[in-house]
Amino acid sequence: MRVRCTKPSFKGEMPPDGDRWLTIGAEYDVLCVSFSADNNVSFRLIGNDKHTPALFSGELFEITDQSIPRNWVVCKKGERDYTFGPRAWSEVGFWQSYFDGERDAQAVFKQELSVMTVS
Repeated sequence: MRVRCTKPSFKGEMPPDGDRWLTIGAEYDVLCVSFSADNNVSFRLIGNDKHTPALFSGELFEITDQSIPRNWVVCKKGERDYTFGPRAWSEVGFWQSYFDGERDAQAVFKQELSVMTVS
């Protein structure tokens, strides 16, 4: 799944050095989708820093490729929230462990990412 950025990721006035996270008009691979019963949608993707798998509001993008990676599943998160992406990434505490630099979580991230990028 790919999306094209149509709006800046910040609110308010443009920073003097531009938007560090996203470039309007650029396309990004979606790593997973989070959505809730109240119609909030977020895409997790690696933006301009080429490193951080960050969450961004779905309102900032248009979908350019609707293909779904073969390792994506729908997982319920709490009462009204869901994720659509690799099952391992939906496990409680996964993203906390990943951002804390835990090797196991980072290895799982790389493994699932490699499955998504195989044609």
